[in-house]
Amino acid sequence: VGYFNFYFNHSFNDYFKTADTVYKVNGLREGNSSVGSSPVSLARYLSDKGYESAKVDFQMFQIKNVTNGNQRLFRETVAFADQNLPGLLQFKNQNGDPITFKKNEVILTEQTSIRLFGETTATGETVRIMGNDGKYQTFRVADVLEKLPENISFQFSMLLPFDNYEELTGFDSNQWSHRISGTFIQLQSTELERALTDLNESLTYQDDF
Repeated sequence: VGYFNFYFNHSFNDYFKTADTVYKVNGLREGNSSVGSSPVSLARYLSDKGYESAKVDFQMFQIKNVTNGNQRLFRETVAFADQNLPGLLQFKNQNGDPITFKKNEVILTEQTSIRLFGETTATGETVRIMGNDGKYQTFRVADVLEKLPENISFQFSMLLPFDNYEELTGFDSNQWSHRISGTFIQLQSTELERALTDLNESLTYQDDF
């Protein structure tokens, strides 16, 4: 048991080099809001305050891979994320280059790349994702992540930029009332007190919407 506890902690800390400075902001509100969620606009609010911040939301979608004209259907967990999230959490890819993606591009996990295309080098391949309106949209695979540690607090099959969020989900990504899975913020120890003040201020700000 002691070995497995050590392995879980070590694998997480070895992968996420910024683990000591990155925090996940979750709100707990009375009413119908989900436990452990945060407002979709919080990341933008924190960025405007000068913090390095990124949001993420998880949704299930039907996926088609497109390989040599053949198509198969999959049901996958898609993580919508701000484009700075891979750098903020220091996700790793196969070649060690900085991870970037933009609208209409998708980043696959290593396991998803194998499941969809039978190989870990699916960069440049095409996937089609069916939005909540029943229509498929086409995305180019921009990168493939190395295998994530088992004890990560969230699991996903692929990353999509928030630029595609509204058209696939139908949700408004600018409303404080819309709740998403979480918001990450990077803080040094000297910034903690100011960040708490700004987060409390955001609660008052949200009440205006």
